[in-house]
Amino acid sequence: VTGRNDHSSTLPAKNRSYFYPSFSTGVIFTEIFNLPEKWISFGKIRANWARVGKDAPLYRLNNWYKAMPHPDEGYGVDPTRSSNPHLKPEMTTSWEIGADARLFGDKTKLDIAWFATSVSNQIVDVRVSPASGNILQTRNEGDIRNEGFEISWDQQLFKSNGFSWNMVTNF
Repeated sequence: VTGRNDHSSTLPAKNRSYFYPSFSTGVIFTEIFNLPEKWISFGKIRANWARVGKDAPLYRLNNWYKAMPHPDEGYGVDPTRSSNPHLKPEMTTSWEIGADARLFGDKTKLDIAWFATSVSNQIVDVRVSPASGNILQTRNEGDIRNEGFEISWDQQLFKSNGFSWNMVTNF
């Protein structure tokens, strides 16, 4: 179990502090149960859940000045990007459940995992109407979710006199 609290100067004061925890566990079931080692020499089940925060890039809360390309030079508010004093931290949440097994005298190794990741309050630069006086605005815009299933199979094909040949397949 872990916990972390970040404070960021690139976010507004009301959203500057954000907490994110994580939890993970695993059980090596071959140490608990008396299983035949010629069939399974190692077996583990694992699970985890985590949340991770991310702050905004620099200079996104307020308008800032830059050198202007006018004939008289000088400084002015950057017209390409508008400020956003309401940004929130981007949060990523993920979980995974999996199993790892060594079979047939460690000649076959299997790793299976089922996982998902979701991101909320993504911090992105969005094009806005030039009629607003700007081209881009940094916003909390959109959520995304990714999930999947993964299997890794490592099979020993040949072993003799200190030489071994394995095939690894990942799906």
